[in-house]
Amino acid sequence: MSRRHRRKNDKAPASSPVGVERISQALEEMRQRGEMPDTRMDARNEGIDRTDIRMLRVNPICWGIPFDEVVFAKWVKHMLGRIRIQPWDDSNFAGSTYLPDARNLIHSRFLEESKCEFLMMLDSDVLPPPGFEHVLMKHMEANPEVRMVGGWYRKKDHPYPPVVYHWDKVDENHIELWMQYREDEIGQGLAQVDGAGAGCWLMHRSVAEAIGPKPYNMNQGGEDLHLCTKVTAAGFKMWIDWDIRCAHAGVAVA
Repeated sequence: MSRRHRRKNDKAPASSPVGVERISQALEEMRQRGEMPDTRMDARNEGIDRTDIRMLRVNPICWGIPFDEVVFAKWVKHMLGRIRIQPWDDSNFAGSTYLPDARNLIHSRFLEESKCEFLMMLDSDVLPPPGFEHVLMKHMEANPEVRMVGGWYRKKDHPYPPVVYHWDKVDENHIELWMQYREDEIGQGLAQVDGAGAGCWLMHRSVAEAIGPKPYNMNQGGEDLHLCTKVTAAGFKMWIDWDIRCAHAGVAVA
């Protein structure tokens, strides 16, 4: 049941830090006894057989998904078949709502109602690769500067450039102007960027608290790029993992 249909005081139970610690300890004991493979991955998945990954994650994530009026069947099949939402996770959906308002609603609910440390903003037309959340969280664990990190995808308009941007300037009408990445700028691994589309972002709670309850605003340009401006102004860096290559429903190129 989404939070939209819950009564004000009918909140999902918060995950217990003690419970998470016990789960982690039990998993480690099982690995030592050889009862399950050691599938913990580094940031680049080196040495890991992805076909044997058991999608078990003990760090709770709040999954924030703004659904458009048309739900893509391929996305739902992908979500249910490849992305493992854990019982201790939280979910925060908004549907049939103006996109900036939907994002702000999800963001505000995360701050006010969720006890999770992480918010995953995932659009309902973006299909990330299996295990992407593990990789993004590993970046945060490995580097304290990484508090806002995501995958990337292509724009739906020809010639389908990456939805990743360089900052340009603010014009005379106070509109934020950005320059889109070229094809030859697509990199590998973790890289700092100025901005990107909000379809696949993992945000740490410290970022969410710093930018406030309604950070998405279309009045100064794209709502997702305005978010990037606010994150940078709050003193955080924006990161993209070029190896997290997401599909964008409606785009024929990979």
